[in-house]
Amino acid sequence: MKNSKPLDMAPPVTVGVEDTFSYMISDECVGCEACVANCPVHAIAERSGRLEVDPAICID
Repeated sequence: MKNSKPLDMAPPVTVGVEDTFSYMISDECVGCEACVANCPVHAIAERSGRLEVDPAICID
């Protein structure tokens, strides 16, 4: 017997846009910039007075 209820489908994906992100710099950051020096693709930079990971550049 076939199930007449549709399967749950994942929401559509927009190419180049992430809805979740692996890395965030928390409010506990002390500004030592060790993460900036260790990022292999230079995706971390200071913006608006705090360090932020740019999801368009980050490869992880």
